Amino acid sequence: MNNSLLTNTLLVIIATLLLVLVIQNSMRGPGGFDRPVISHSDAPAPTPHPGMGGGNSALQNMGTSMVFQALKAFPAGCEGKQVLADCSSPAAEAVKAQILKLEEAGQGPRQIFDFVVNTWGEKVLTDQALQIRRMRVKAK
Repeated sequence: MNNSLLTNTLLVIIATLLLVLVIQNSMRGPGGFDRPVISHSDAPAPTPHPGMGGGNSALQNMGTSMVFQALKAFPAGCEGKQVLADCSSPAAEAVKAQILKLEEAGQGPRQIFDFVVNTWGEKVLTDQALQIRRMRVKAK
């Protein structure tokens, strides 16, 4: 009987700690993610980027930020940068504006990535984005 009480007490403590962990993780805002969030939905991404005719909430920019993080810094003037999100050259801003127009028109991440690949080729995708895209194509 004593072992049963000890086991039940430990299970309650573990369950409580897990609940606290879940609550803490759910309270972290979009800027608090430790790793990229990849959407598997074709639903429209959140609305526009600040300074480009839209809201300024971090949640609203998560979809666009994901796309900009998944593209290499390929346009002119982005030398030394890793991803498009880090580049602010005129050519990079023009690419970002094209992507934002698609997002504002209600295109989801898949449609936006299809546009990017059809326009600039797979060479502009980061290695991780290319790997995800190839897995998606195989699944079709």
